[in-house]
Formats: sequence, structure tokens, C-alpha cells
Amino acid sequence: MGVYATSVNRGKMVRMGLHPSVKKIVAQLEAAELHAAHSGREVMRVLIESVNDSLTDDTQTLALEVETSISAILKVMPAYAPPLNVMHRFASCLDEGLKKKDTLPELKARLAYVVEEFQRWAQDAPDQISRYAVELIQPGMTVYTHTLSETVLRSLTEVNDAGIHFNVLVTESQPNCDGRVTAYQLGKMGIEVKIGIDAGIGEFLPQADLMLSGAEAIITPEFCCM
Repeated sequence: MGVYATSVNRGKMVRMGLHPSVKKIVAQLEAAELHAAHSGREVMRVLIESVNDSLTDDTQTLALEVETSISAILKVMPAYAPPLNVMHRFASCLDEGLKKKDTLPELKARLAYVVEEFQRWAQDAPDQISRYAVELIQPGMTVYTHTLSETVLRSLTEVNDAGIHFNVLVTESQPNCDGRVTAYQLGKMGIEVKIGIDAGIGEFLPQADLMLSGAEAIITPEFCCM
């Protein structure tokens, strides 16, 4: 459990420090060790872990602990949409429980349910996208992608496993160069990959039959935030 700082709340001592798992993910984010999509799942995991391990006996203190954890993560987190969406979902669920005056067990159960729902979605969505990619990519195609997307990488793996031969162009995505990870993983599977600098997108796109890319948000059919 670790050692927690304490403060006085309504005449009693309560722990107000960060859960060890929260401390760990803060350090990982500071060191740029977590990719966007993976960080979303990890943030959800550590938030529910901190809730389950909480020793408080009232909902208001639990809410304060969650708020402290989220604030610590936000201070060091890059502009990643997945963990932001996760924290918004978790905090909204918490607020709903407080408004409905849940007991502590009811509030913890409510939060556990939203985590289970998220985990099901996180598993099902990539599966559906991968099945679509198998239908979309034809033999001999050249696919362009940018940086590292777990969903894109999984989709291309599924296509390769289906016996469809294709090649990939990928730009590296400075400064973290996550595109090199994409190229390495695809290369291990025997897929022909060419990697280029970000300024080479204009040269890569005309060579591609198809572009697959992860996105933080789809604004309109013509515009997305990568």
C-alpha cells in the first residue's frame, strides 16, 4: 500500500497522498514511456486500483483522493486524448454517484462498472476495426501510416496473418520517433517497410494506395486531429 500523507477532514485523519500506482504512472508519463492509447488504459487501471485500495469510510474523501490523483496525472501528461477521455469518464461517473448520494460501497461498485464497460469497449473496438482492415487492404497494396497506433498496428498484423501481402510506408513522428517502433514491429513480421522523416509525408502519400492512421478525434469527414 505504501505510505500516505494525511490531513484533517471533519475532525479525523485521512490519507491524502498518492497511491503507489498513481505515483508510478506519473513517473512513466514524465519519462515519456507510455504511448497515448496504452496510457488511457493504464490511467483507468490505476484510478480504479486506488479506489479499491482506499481506506476511507466516506464518499467525499474518496472523491477528494480521486481528484488528487487526476490532478497529479494532468500535471505531467502530454496532450493525449485517450487518458483525458478516461479521466473525464471516471470523474463524471464519480460526480453522478455523489449527486445520487451513493453509499461508499455503491459508489465503488458504480466506478467498477464503468471500468468494466471501458475495458469491453477497448477490446471490442480494435477487433471490429481489424476485421474491416482485412476487407479493405488488397494484395500488393502500399499502405501509408504515421507514428505508432496500436489499432493500426493490430489491423496490419491481422491483414498479414490473413495471408495478404502488402508493403508499408511510415513517417517516424518526431520527437519521440514512435514510427520507428511501427516499422520495427512490422519488419519482424516480414512486411516490407520504408521509413521516412515527417517532412517526407508529401513524397510518401502519392506512392500509397491507402492511408491508415490513428487519430485523437474525428471532427468532420474531412478533418481529424492526429
